[in-house]
Amino acid sequence: MKPELKKLINKFNDNQIQEVEKIMKAENDTHLINYSILAIALGDDLVYGDASMIKEFYNVDDLSVLNHVDIIIAKVITTLSNKLNRDIKAEYESALVLDKSQPELTYLTKVVEEYLG
Repeated sequence: MKPELKKLINKFNDNQIQEVEKIMKAENDTHLINYSILAIALGDDLVYGDASMIKEFYNVDDLSVLNHVDIIIAKVITTLSNKLNRDIKAEYESALVLDKSQPELTYLTKVVEEYLG
């Protein structure tokens, strides 16, 4: 797990920590675990957008082209954009690089921490 995510988890309450532990036991996909941690951090503020919101976010007609991680990312970014009144999607996309260091995850983790204060 990335150090910045561990730092974020240190700020979690008991219920959030239990959610993280449950996901880590149930899932093997590190991307799903990492982005789920960001969703857990946002707690009740997380947007539970419907299918049309997700389709609009990715500009797709068919949700079957997306995976669970894509949906979590859309919800996290939409939540942060709404709450911070910033274009987090554009900022995220500019941080997106296809390499193992995942600077886009680091970026979103930083913004979640900023939001949580």
